[in-house]
Amino acid sequence: FELEVYGAGGESGLGSPYCGTTTSVPASGSISSVAAGNASVTVSFSSVSGATSYTVTSNPGGLTATGSSSSLTVTGLTNGTAYTFTLVSSNAAGSSSPSAPSASVTPVAPPTTPTGALTLLPGANGTTIGVSWPAASSTAAAPVTGYRLFIDTSPEGSFTELSYQGTTTSF
Repeated sequence: FELEVYGAGGESGLGSPYCGTTTSVPASGSISSVAAGNASVTVSFSSVSGATSYTVTSNPGGLTATGSSSSLTVTGLTNGTAYTFTLVSSNAAGSSSPSAPSASVTPVAPPTTPTGALTLLPGANGTTIGVSWPAASSTAAAPVTGYRLFIDTSPEGSFTELSYQGTTTSF
């Protein structure tokens, strides 16, 4: 484009040329996956052409997360409550309509450490020991899927993970 001004005294002549593009509101995105955490859910989606930021919103609660990446985490959710999420894509021209709702997902708290002391068990040859512990509470919403055992090997309290990872309560 070029602009010329005219009036009673004549015409100004053409100004500097201007080349530009128009920006349109981005399309609605599509949520590809939702993953529950402890009082949080991570919502993943494909990038939308022309979008510069995204906002995901929880239902219920209306809690949001905004950013430019294609994975956003909504925090402050209530463990045990089912949520769905919608996605809005935005740029300088405006915001898209909300996406279709995601699949339902329920945040859960991690299992609690079992109460009670670890018990040392004498080994067979006098140079080894075994360890046992009470089982952790497990629920359908937050099942215990395993244990990892750590040992303090230094005076500073530096813990090292042993080679045990399993579901039994002894090693």
